[in-house]
Amino acid sequence: MFEELKLLIKNAKAKYSNFCVASIIVDKDNNKYSGVNIEYDVPTNSICAERNAIANAFTNGMQPGDLKEVHVLGMNKTNSDENMFVPPCGICRQAIVEISNYEAEIFLYNLKGESKKYSIMDLLPEAFTGKEI
Repeated sequence: MFEELKLLIKNAKAKYSNFCVASIIVDKDNNKYSGVNIEYDVPTNSICAERNAIANAFTNGMQPGDLKEVHVLGMNKTNSDENMFVPPCGICRQAIVEISNYEAEIFLYNLKGESKKYSIMDLLPEAFTGKEI
């Protein structure tokens, strides 16, 4: 997966932050969907790689509960740290919780190809579930 992420990250559009992220999500049938972060002139219109990959998956027929894995590689183009692991942001974590029914595995990669594995609930304990409403 790391090699695929390395190729994909070149498509990220980070004209302001210079911080590029690539994500590949895998559904229960082992289909892969990719996304990169895209920054626009209006920052609130920007989208993270993970949510971009989720949108790609839904566009291609994935259903809620089908999300099994999220793979993420991030890098700063101006100050690259080969040892850095980049976890999903809070908004992406919430999206992953909801789309995976609290069961997704998250794989983070650094530029050396090393990886760390987490459950989404490790990264977002006490997640908002909607039952609170």
